[in-house]
Amino acid sequence: MKITTGGVSRVVLLPAPTAPATPSALATLTPVPGSSLLSTWQAEQEPHVRGALQDRITAVGGTDVPGTGTYKPSVAMRVELRSYHNNDVTVTATADATSGATSVTMSSSDVAAIAPLDFMVNTRTNEMLRVNGTPTGTSVPVNRARPNTAAAAILAGDTFVIPGGDVNDSGSDYATSRAEVFARFASSSSNPPASWPDPVGSIRYYSWSHYVPADFPTHDDVNWWEDLMQWKGAFTGSPPLGLDVYHSTYRLGGALGGYTGLGAINKGAWDWFVIGVKWSPDATVGWIEVWRNGVLVMARRTQATMFYKSDGVTPDPIYVKQGIYRDAAWTDTQVVYYSPLVIADTPAAVGL
Repeated sequence: MKITTGGVSRVVLLPAPTAPATPSALATLTPVPGSSLLSTWQAEQEPHVRGALQDRITAVGGTDVPGTGTYKPSVAMRVELRSYHNNDVTVTATADATSGATSVTMSSSDVAAIAPLDFMVNTRTNEMLRVNGTPTGTSVPVNRARPNTAAAAILAGDTFVIPGGDVNDSGSDYATSRAEVFARFASSSSNPPASWPDPVGSIRYYSWSHYVPADFPTHDDVNWWEDLMQWKGAFTGSPPLGLDVYHSTYRLGGALGGYTGLGAINKGAWDWFVIGVKWSPDATVGWIEVWRNGVLVMARRTQATMFYKSDGVTPDPIYVKQGIYRDAAWTDTQVVYYSPLVIADTPAAVGL
């Protein structure tokens, strides 16, 4: 810049204007095709058969990523939850087994009936047994689902129900139908809240797109619930926040607030979702808001977004889960593809 003072001109060099900083994400959780693990994700109750993990959750790229459009990613996580039987299967033990036994003897036809599944519930004791490996002849190797609890003896003639569907032990002696991954888990209950990945008072924007195939089954029974996304408390039960499939629509709900419809499922297309949350167990502080394909579909709603732990004082840390988790009544195979999940503390950092 040229400045003239008292007839003398001088040139003053001013600093170049600084471009505004580009907002950056806190984390991007990306599936890695060709890898047996998903980068930064951990498997959550991934279903398995005969004790061996199966390819229910895989990372895909290139032509294996279906669909077209603005929100289609170059890599995706493919989640499949399928059913081996349309109904529960009932089988009968033909020989005694003590509480410490590792196998149960059945008829050959009963062994064939349980072969695709991995849990049996004793109808006399309501105890769950895990099929541990491949049955040999008529001997079915089993593990107690809860080995640290007192177990009743298995008696000749006991009847077992094999739950229908692609099932697993959810950790409370019951079978659930799910294939999920999780991330951002607070490593220890002793960690102070400020050290959690998503501490109390933090604002987070979760951005991802997902693809529901054209033949994705839905159901009109309101009792057949299904989640595609959850924000879960580490030490409490039902998730405070979740993205649900309801009939042929999406809705945002959870254990701490009402349900809000987010529009019809757009089968055969990629949908982009951004969910903004302020994490707080205080109903006057926490809030939620939702965008779908860049349009605000749920205005900011104030509510508690975290639980307190059982002491009623300590907040329960939140972690995020993706995949398919559904009512045991489902007997259909369902597949969903997820883009990388971007987590940020500003809407600009996720493209809004």
